[in-house]
Amino acid sequence: MPDRGPVSVTSQFIDPEIALIPAPQLVVPSDNARYVLNAVNARWGSLFDALYGFDVIPETKMQENSGGGAGFDLSGKKAPAPPTGGYNPLRGEAVIEFANGLLDEIAPLAIGNWSEVARLWPKFVGSSQQLNLLMKSGVTTSLRTPSLFVGSCGNLGPPAADNVPKASSPSVPDIGRIFLKHNGLHLILEIDRDDPIGQSALSGIKDITMESALSAILDMEDSVSAVDAMDKSRVYSNICGVLRGSLEAPFVKDGQALTRCLNDDIWFRDAKGEASSIPGRAIALVRNVGHHMFTDMVYTQDGKQVPEGFIDCIITVSAALHDLRGMSRFMNSRTGSVYIVKPKMHGPEEVALTSRLFGRVEEFFGLRRNTIKMGIMDEERRTSANLRECLHEAAERVFFINTGFLDRTGDEIHTCMLAGPVVKKADIKAQPWIKAYEDLNVDVGLFSGFQGKGQIGKGMWAKPDSMKAMLEAKISEPMAGASTAWVPSPAAAALHSIHYHRVDVPSRQMQISTRPPARIETLLEPPLIRGSMPSKEEIIHEVRENAQSILGYVVRWVDLGVGCSKVPDLSNVGLMEDRATLRISSQLMANWLHHGLITKEELEATFKEMAKVVDLQNARDKAYTPMAQDPSSNIAFQASLKLCLDGQNAPNGYTEYTLHEARRQLKARGARSRQNLFKLEFLLMRRAPSIDSTDAARGVMLTESRADIRFQPTTAEALGGQSIEEFRVALAKRLEVSKFLVRLRWPRGHEAGASLADEDEAMSLRGHSLDLCVADESEVISMAFWKLDSDEAGFVDSKKLLAGLSTLLEDGEEIGQEDLEGLEVPDAFKQFGHSHVGARALDRQQFERLLLFEGDAFENLRSLLFKLGGA
Repeated sequence: MPDRGPVSVTSQFIDPEIALIPAPQLVVPSDNARYVLNAVNARWGSLFDALYGFDVIPETKMQENSGGGAGFDLSGKKAPAPPTGGYNPLRGEAVIEFANGLLDEIAPLAIGNWSEVARLWPKFVGSSQQLNLLMKSGVTTSLRTPSLFVGSCGNLGPPAADNVPKASSPSVPDIGRIFLKHNGLHLILEIDRDDPIGQSALSGIKDITMESALSAILDMEDSVSAVDAMDKSRVYSNICGVLRGSLEAPFVKDGQALTRCLNDDIWFRDAKGEASSIPGRAIALVRNVGHHMFTDMVYTQDGKQVPEGFIDCIITVSAALHDLRGMSRFMNSRTGSVYIVKPKMHGPEEVALTSRLFGRVEEFFGLRRNTIKMGIMDEERRTSANLRECLHEAAERVFFINTGFLDRTGDEIHTCMLAGPVVKKADIKAQPWIKAYEDLNVDVGLFSGFQGKGQIGKGMWAKPDSMKAMLEAKISEPMAGASTAWVPSPAAAALHSIHYHRVDVPSRQMQISTRPPARIETLLEPPLIRGSMPSKEEIIHEVRENAQSILGYVVRWVDLGVGCSKVPDLSNVGLMEDRATLRISSQLMANWLHHGLITKEELEATFKEMAKVVDLQNARDKAYTPMAQDPSSNIAFQASLKLCLDGQNAPNGYTEYTLHEARRQLKARGARSRQNLFKLEFLLMRRAPSIDSTDAARGVMLTESRADIRFQPTTAEALGGQSIEEFRVALAKRLEVSKFLVRLRWPRGHEAGASLADEDEAMSLRGHSLDLCVADESEVISMAFWKLDSDEAGFVDSKKLLAGLSTLLEDGEEIGQEDLEGLEVPDAFKQFGHSHVGARALDRQQFERLLLFEGDAFENLRSLLFKLGGA
């Protein structure tokens, strides 16, 4: 697009956690209240827990049998699994050693090392305090940079002259906190000599609480599965809870019911002895959906769906009014701003649309101009190539630019879909455009004056269990000039914060700003295969890896409504997967399919093979539905395949449309049962108003396949004087289901034909329960199978079945055998060797699956079976 020249970011009222202090940023799916609370509370994290619980500290041979541990020796080889469940003191010593080394790096002592510290306490020198440290040699020292000490709290007095603690066993009980501040981030030395870990440390330090994720993105987009108003209401409720300060989540720990809530601020006495506080929570940013998504939550006057992002914006700002007007229990933005991250914007025109939307919402709520701040996700090619022009459109409200590498890669593959086959997924990061993309984002941000005004961000670490690798690799991001980078967990945030102590980001940005900017020509170089094509073995391996990751993610998205999953790869290494990673894999498969590296038949065969692998990986999950048994009728499997087969035609390679369609289709399967339940409760309450609704609700059991309610009739009018059969027929009519799907069971000893008009009969039912079940088709078919004289091995002869069914009547008309025999079986069923219904015996699973297939050809057969099953 035309270049209007340099731009200066002029955003105001940006919180210092965003504008001034480089730090990690945590991204969390906003549909899970517990995860949201963990993320917002991740401003503070335990360094010792992060080190002990992950692979940063290697497991040595000497530590193998000491209890706990990661099970790795120093060479990186997998060691025999050690006993679990106990504290490993040798591993604990390694954690303390790591922590002492870190303190030597960022807060060195005037004399000696932190491993030699036996006692530490604050001491007034004139009008301010400084930190004194007693070494095991008896020498007292201080910090080499005394200003790093910013305060303390607790009982941390100096030792008596005749009571200097011995190096082996400190004898003076100390408990308190020492506050240090380095590169804008606080560290809290937690001192407790009565604690087992504090006792094992010469200094009495039982932990170091790191100031970690200063900001957290509450995500409505790629990491959630929200396809309808019910899903979105849960998302909106959690975000409102955070911005009101009222969000809570119950959980059970060690058999005890607990409630997780937002952390309080942290109070202490500063170096001058005055009360001071630090926020206990990360600043909440909210990522709305992109402009391409529309929703049926709201319709226009002419019946059209509205952009979902418009609704997201209005709800986000309305929730933030609690914060802006001082009605929240906790303050989110101390400068009075609302932070919305906007994804999937294609160039300056869409950024301008977002800015206009924010302006209209500010007018609607009567807010100060530019109260709503915009975070720009640099994840589409048109935005990357025109980033400076995008900043022109949002210069007064932008607070954040971030390289979303994953989505950006998916868009790059889709852009060059017809140009040629692209390189393997693992080779994409080595392509020239990637470095130009990452560098150009930083260059444009620095040249536009982002220092002191907002964040320049980098993307997510995708291996949540590989913290050692993260600690080694992710320091490259602050070295590249980023003031923040995404992490997947609170522990990762605590460890990533170490990088912002090791790198002075503002100084590094000053160095980077002197280099020539990245070339736009390199940014636009497509990641095509150069030279010889991969071998057939390499192609098959790549297809298997991508098919497995696609299936592993999609099945949880569609079946369970989980938008962000830790999906094991073919080597069983857990990788964070969301829609962005899915976009890469599906677009790569679509590209290779289009250019003939694989065929449709090979792709489908590989997906069926990988479905078995994914089923095995999820075998312990009771809520998981296997795909490999019947992939042709499995919604998640078919959606996964469609993402690849139709990936070339998907707008920008987006996966949302296919995923939403599949999820809504699956939810519709259970909707009839839920609808029946609601209708049933309504009818029962209306029919028997004396039944307490709360008590009735306790008896409700709802699953995907049936709706049950148990209640106690207390009056003769409970069923309006009808017999059970009469009530059953009437109820089925009101519920708009076949009467054969409605079953009533009275307590033993009571006749099904009895009338409740009989006062004695009604009174005798007091204290007993009546069970009413509205079943679904699969349950009735299953019942029908066992009523058809199946043999001991669980098989039904299908020819005898047809002969028996032909004698039954449906609506007074006889169904002849010629109407049933010879019906063609769906292709997916032919794997069992059945070409026609009457070909051979069916086992129970085959029988049920066959009859659940859609299509007019089976309607008569199903209707008869419903009658037989409900009889």
